[in-house]
Amino acid sequence: MLGAKASATKNLFMKTFTALLLAVFSFYICQAQKPLTNSRTSGYYTYIYPLKDADAELLYKGEQSKITDKLLLRPIDSALTDNFKLPQLAPGNYLKVSAGYNKLNYELIENHSAFLNILDNRKDLRFVLLDINGTPVNNALVYLNKKKVEYDAGLQLYHTRYGKKDLLLKVVYAGVANYFTVTKQEQYHYSQWPAFWRKLAYHTPLSYIWVPVKNLFSKNHNSYRPSPYTGYMVFNKPMYKPGDTVKFKAYIFNKNNKMPVKQKSLFVRLRGSQYGEKGKIIGTVKSYRDGAFESTLVLSDSLKLTLDANYTLSLENSPIETAKDNVLLSGYFRYEEYELKSVKFSLRSDQEEHSPGNPVSLYLKAVDENDLPVADGRAEITLHTRNIETYHSDKVFVPDTLWRHQLQLDAVGETKLIIPDSIFPKATLRYEVEALFLNSNNEQQRQSKQLTFNDEAEKIDVKLDQDTLKINYRLNGKEITKGATITSYNLNNDSIAAANITLPAKFVINPHIKKYDIESDKDMAFAELKDYAPNITTSAYRTNDSLFIQVDNPRHIPFWYTVFSGNKMIDGGKATDLYYKKQYHHQGNVFMLINYIWGGESKSDEVAIIYRDHLLSIDVNQPVAVNPGQKVPVEITVKDALGKPVADADLTAMAVTSKFKNFYVPSIPYFGRLYGSRKLKRKLEIDDKAENGAFELNWKRWGRDMGLDSIVYYQFTHPTDIFRIEEPAPDTSAQIAPFIVKNGNVLPVHVLYIDRVPVYFSQAGQLQRYSFIVSPGKHSLIFRTLNQNISLDNVVVTKGKKLILSINADTVLNHIAQFKKMPDSLTTYEARLVDQYMIKVVDNFGDKMATLNQGDHVILLNPNPQTNNYRFNYGYRENQILAGPLVSNTTSLEVRGEPVRYFTAESDYSFEFQPGLIKQKSIPGKYPFDTHLYANNQSFPDYRQYALTLKEADTLWQHYLDERAHSTASFKNKYLPARGNGKLLISVNGYNTISNQAYGQLPIIKNIIVYRYDNPDYIRVYPGATTDMGYLEPGNYRLFFLLKNDAYYIQNDVVVQGEGINYKKITFSKIRPRDSVSIKIAAITNSLPGEGGIRNDEDADKLKLKEAFNAQYLDNSNFKNEMRGQVVDKQQVGLPGVAILIKGTKYGTVTDINGNFKIHVPGEGRLTVAFIGFQT
Repeated sequence: MLGAKASATKNLFMKTFTALLLAVFSFYICQAQKPLTNSRTSGYYTYIYPLKDADAELLYKGEQSKITDKLLLRPIDSALTDNFKLPQLAPGNYLKVSAGYNKLNYELIENHSAFLNILDNRKDLRFVLLDINGTPVNNALVYLNKKKVEYDAGLQLYHTRYGKKDLLLKVVYAGVANYFTVTKQEQYHYSQWPAFWRKLAYHTPLSYIWVPVKNLFSKNHNSYRPSPYTGYMVFNKPMYKPGDTVKFKAYIFNKNNKMPVKQKSLFVRLRGSQYGEKGKIIGTVKSYRDGAFESTLVLSDSLKLTLDANYTLSLENSPIETAKDNVLLSGYFRYEEYELKSVKFSLRSDQEEHSPGNPVSLYLKAVDENDLPVADGRAEITLHTRNIETYHSDKVFVPDTLWRHQLQLDAVGETKLIIPDSIFPKATLRYEVEALFLNSNNEQQRQSKQLTFNDEAEKIDVKLDQDTLKINYRLNGKEITKGATITSYNLNNDSIAAANITLPAKFVINPHIKKYDIESDKDMAFAELKDYAPNITTSAYRTNDSLFIQVDNPRHIPFWYTVFSGNKMIDGGKATDLYYKKQYHHQGNVFMLINYIWGGESKSDEVAIIYRDHLLSIDVNQPVAVNPGQKVPVEITVKDALGKPVADADLTAMAVTSKFKNFYVPSIPYFGRLYGSRKLKRKLEIDDKAENGAFELNWKRWGRDMGLDSIVYYQFTHPTDIFRIEEPAPDTSAQIAPFIVKNGNVLPVHVLYIDRVPVYFSQAGQLQRYSFIVSPGKHSLIFRTLNQNISLDNVVVTKGKKLILSINADTVLNHIAQFKKMPDSLTTYEARLVDQYMIKVVDNFGDKMATLNQGDHVILLNPNPQTNNYRFNYGYRENQILAGPLVSNTTSLEVRGEPVRYFTAESDYSFEFQPGLIKQKSIPGKYPFDTHLYANNQSFPDYRQYALTLKEADTLWQHYLDERAHSTASFKNKYLPARGNGKLLISVNGYNTISNQAYGQLPIIKNIIVYRYDNPDYIRVYPGATTDMGYLEPGNYRLFFLLKNDAYYIQNDVVVQGEGINYKKITFSKIRPRDSVSIKIAAITNSLPGEGGIRNDEDADKLKLKEAFNAQYLDNSNFKNEMRGQVVDKQQVGLPGVAILIKGTKYGTVTDINGNFKIHVPGEGRLTVAFIGFQT
C-alpha cells in the first residue's frame, strides 16, 4: 500500500514536471526578448495537500506560528495557478499552496462532512449537525475542547455546558474531523469600571450603601423626584370641538401603600402644551369613592382655548401650582375643529409583479361608516414611475407619468380595473399607483401602492406557498411547459444537488438549504429562503395552575422548543406543530424559546409568559352588533387570578368611534410583584474567519520541487552571488538597474552610486525610476543599504541594452562583491556627499507638468498634482520637492505651456520659479533630508522600469490629464429643473454602466460634449465618467465622445422627450481617428486647471469647443430662417462692414454701406456683432 502511494506521488510530480517543461519552453519562445521583465512572479502550479488533524487544530486555534512547511508532505492534486479551479475533493481538511514572490502562500480548505448549526438558548451550548445534503446527523463523535459531547435522542440535538473561553468543536463524522470555532458575542459596557468592581458595586448588598452615596455626590444629580401617585385617567373621546362636553374619569392610588387616595375633593387645572404654561383652575371634582373621580367640562368660549392645540387636564391638591406633590394625575386631549371622515377607501392588486400578457388588476372599494358601499364614488388613477431596474431596448423613453384613468366605482363590492400592458415601456421598472377617491360630498381619500412591471418576454416565476416552492414559466405572460434545471446550495454556497425538471413544477422545500437556482435556456431565477419570512409564530397564556402554548408553523419547519421557569429549563423537545399544555403552579415568569433553521441559518424566537397574580380578568357578554338607537344589556364579570368573582370592583366603560385614528387605551397600573426576565449568557456565534497565511520560501526545497528555479524572476531573487541579465533598452542608450537581494527578498537601497557619483536617493520627492542611463563600458557600483556598503567593480553595460543585476547580500555565499558594515544612519561623509547633489524646488506648478533636465537625465517633479501640492517632511507639511541627484551644472526647467528656463542646480538651495523670475534661497538646517535610514521607508523598486525620458514623461502626464478629464468636472453646466424637461441616461457598450470605465482594450472616455442640431450656440460638457446627463430641454442632440489619443465618436440623433427619462445605449461602431477637430477640443480640455484651480474665462473655452465642432459638423444648409437687420451707432447712423456671426460658428456676413444685413439662421441661437472701436 505504501508503495502504491509512493508511485502515485511520483506520477503526480512527473505530470507536473512534464507540463512545467512545456510551459517553460513556450514561455521562453514568447518572452525571449525580455525574460525578466515578462517573467511570472509565482509558481506554475498550485498544489493541494492533505492536512493532519493535529495541524488543522492548530490553525483553528490561531496558532499558525507552530506550523511550518514541513507539514506539506505529498500533494494529492495540482492545477495551473493561472487557471486554478478547486478540484473535487473528498471531505477533509486541506491546504491550497502556491508560491508567490518570496512566500509560500497557503489557504485552509474546509471540505466538511458535517455542518454545525447552533441553537442558542443563551444558557448552554445546543447544536445540531447536518450532512452535506442537509440531513440531520446523530451518530458523530463530538468533542468540546477535547471533552466528549453526547447526542440527546429525546431532544434530537447535542448539548453541553461551556465556560468563559472560546469553544473549539471537533466533529468526527464519516471518517473526517470537522472543526468549528464558536465565539461569544462581545458585550459593550459604557462604564469605565472593570467588570468585577461594577458587579461588586451594583449587584451585591454593597449597592445599598454605594448607590445613595454616588447619587449624593454625582455632578449630574437631578433634583427631580417621581410623583408619589399613580393611576389612570380616561376621556370619552380623544378630540373635541368648540362647545363640546369633556367627560373624564380618574382613578388615583398612592404608590407607597398601593391604596386609593383618601382626598374627597381635588382641584381641576387646564393648561396648554407650551412649556412653562401655568394654566388655570377651572373647578373642583369630588370623589364618588376612595380614589375615584368623575366629572364633565364644557369647552366654552370663556375658556379662551386655541384651536389645533393639545391641552392637559390635571387633578391637584392645591390651587397653588408650586405646592409639594401637588399634581396627583393628569391626561390630555386634542382641541380642534375636526371633521371625521366617514368613508374608508381601499386599494389592492392581484399581484405584485406583472409582465406583458399577464396584466395586473387593481381592486378599489369605498364604504361608509357602516361598511356599506358608497353609491356616488369615483376614482382617479395615476401611475408614476419610481425607479428603473433594467432597459430592454437600446432606446427607451419612460414617462414620469405612465397613465391616467378615471372610473366610477361599482355600487356593490370591489371595482376591478385592469392596467393595460401597452402603457409600459421596454423596461423593468417600479411604479406607484396613486388612487384618489372623490364623491358628491367633496370627500377625498388617497391610497397608493407600488408595483413592478417586468418587460422580459420569457420569465420564470417563483413563489413560496407555505412549505411548497411553485415554479412557472411564462411566455408573453402565458404559462407554458418548459425544461429547466434546479440547483440547491448550502450556506457555504456549495452546490448540494441539481436536477432537470419540467415547468410548471412544485416541491417541498428543505429549510436547511440556503437557496434554489432555477435556470432555463432563456431565463434564470432564484429563491433565497432568507427573502421569505419563516412565519413561525408563538402564542401563550397561563392560568393559576396551567400553561398553554401554541406554535403556528405553516411552512412545517422542524423546530426545537425549550420552556424556562425563570432561569431553569423545565421542558423541551422537537416538533413541527405544537399545542403545549402543562400543569404549572409556580410563581414567576415562564419563557418559551423556539429554535429552528431557515435558509441554512439558525433562528430563534422567544415569548415571555408573564405571571401576575394580582391581575383581574374581565369577561364581557354583549351582542355582536347593535343597531342605531337600540339599547341592549351587557353582562360584565370580574374575576381574580384564581378565577373567583371579585365584588365591589370599579368599572370604567368607554366606546369610541373607529373614525378617531389617534385613540389610545390608558395604561393601568399593576401593584403585584413584577418578576424579572431570565439571565442570558452572551450569544454564541460560529467564527467563519478564513485561515490563510504564508511560510517563508524554503528555496532549497521549493526551488526544486515546484520548479521555481526555472523561472527567471526566482533566479533574479535567489542568486548564488550575482545574477546578470540583459534586455533591450527602449532606444540606443545603455541602462543599468542593480538590486540587492537576500534570502529571496529585495532589500531597500537608500543611496546608489555609479562611478562614485550618487544617481539615486530614496528620499527624493520626484517620480523615482530605478533604471539609469550610463555610457557603454565598465562601471563601478556602490550600494548603501540599511547597514551595509556593498561595492562591485567592472560591471560591463552594453549599448542598446538594459542590464539588470541582483547581488546576493549574504557575505558567506557572495565572494565577488565587497561588503562593509555600516550604521543605520548616513555618516557625515555620506550625508555631505549626497547633499552636494540635492536641491529643493517650490511646487507652484499647479496642473502643469514640470520637469528638470540635464542631458539624458529627466526628473518629473509633479507626477500627480492633485496629491503632490503638499508633501510631508519630518512630519511637517510643505510645498517643496526634494529633487535629485543632480550635478551642479546647467539645468533646464520645462513647465508645459511656459518658456524653458535655465539655471545652475546648486546644492543647499531651494528654487522658486515665477514668470520672468527665479528666487534662490539657502535651505535652513544642516541637510534637507533625514540622515537616519529606515528599514521599510520605501516600496520594492520595479525591475521593469526604464530611465525616464521626456517622451515618456509626456505620456505619463497625458494619462493623468485623461484620468482627470474622465473623473473631474471642468465646466459648469446650467441647471435645468425636471419640470418640462427630460432626463438623459446613457450607457456605452463595453463600458461600465455606472462609471463608464472601459472593459478590455477599449479607450478611456475623456469627455462627453452635448451639441444641438438647431442651436450652434448650445453646449454642455461632462466628465467621461458621466452616464446620467441630467435634465435637458426636449430636442434632438449630438453626443461627442472624446477618447484616448484624441480619437472620438459622434452619436447622432439623440432625441430627448420631456417629462420623463430618456435612455440611450450607444455602441462605438466607427471611432474616428485624431484630426483637427479633436486636436482643438483636446487642447482646450488639457489646458484647463484641475479641481479647485483658477479659471480665467469658461465662456471663452466653451465658445472654442463650439466652433471647433461646428466648423466640421454643422450643416448650415439647414438654416432655413432668414434674419434681416441694421446696425447703427448712437446717432442711428448705419455702420458698414460690421461682422455678423452666428455664435459658435464662423458662419456670418457683413453689413452693407447702410449698415443693413441679412443672414440665414437656425431655429435657435445667438448672433455676435463685431466692429472696430465698438464692444463686441
